[in-house]
Amino acid sequence: AILASLVVLFAPGLALGLALGLRRLWLWALAPAFSATLLVTGSVVLPYLGLRWTPLNAGAFAVVFGGLVYLLFRFILRNRLDDSAGKENGRGWITVVAWAIPAALLSGYVMLGTGAADNISQTFDNVFHLNAIAFIGDTGNASPFGIGELVDPGSGKTGFYPLAWHALTEL
Repeated sequence: AILASLVVLFAPGLALGLALGLRRLWLWALAPAFSATLLVTGSVVLPYLGLRWTPLNAGAFAVVFGGLVYLLFRFILRNRLDDSAGKENGRGWITVVAWAIPAALLSGYVMLGTGAADNISQTFDNVFHLNAIAFIGDTGNASPFGIGELVDPGSGKTGFYPLAWHALTEL
């Protein structure tokens, strides 16, 4: 599960970051955000293409959409950016500390609240979140516009609910 999570959270973003010329700390720091952006965009677009939310389809979308982002950056935006913006200034440790302290505090908070790794969260809305993940697996639709079917099946309601965590967790 940990390896699969790392692949989902880092692989698309690392590929895009490398293509955009990021290196070292910036590459690793932005990879999860890039991955989430690529994959969540796919969760919105794939249902309109008649495709289910599967690791293969999500990965293919990330490759295609990431390629479009790369081309946009490479041929249109790169000339407008200052070359010094991406250079290291020797103070990368500040970013690492600024990331590590909140990460450690939040991780500790979650671990204390959850107990063991195999415990199910006892929060009031846990049943909704687990059902949303099961809904995505059953229907193949991870779009934030498709969640209305979970709340009111057969109604044709679309609604909107930010399903980024649910879509990535289903992968």
